[in-house]
Amino acid sequence: MLRRKSRSASVSSDPNWASLSPFSLRPIIITTNANTIIAKLHDRMPVILPKDCYGLWLDSIREGFSFPEYMRPYDPYKMTVYPVGTMVNNVKNEGEGCIRKVD
Repeated sequence: MLRRKSRSASVSSDPNWASLSPFSLRPIIITTNANTIIAKLHDRMPVILPKDCYGLWLDSIREGFSFPEYMRPYDPYKMTVYPVGTMVNNVKNEGEGCIRKVD
């Protein structure tokens, strides 16, 4: 676990990440403090990048570009929250049933 001093964003990955070759890197989830919607459920949330930033994020040869301005809670006014069924609780489950709204 790598954590910024501000504790506002953290990165979880293999503890030996620095010695891995670029071809053996694992997916990671970068988290930040929860916004006002997610804070009712948890104290942190995944960083959500805007679509216009995808290319920059995936450009592995770009140098000198920094993402700190994106490592913040996502705008809660651009989110919708609704209850889902228990299917989402098992990592083996996939598909639309995991995100289907329940009453």
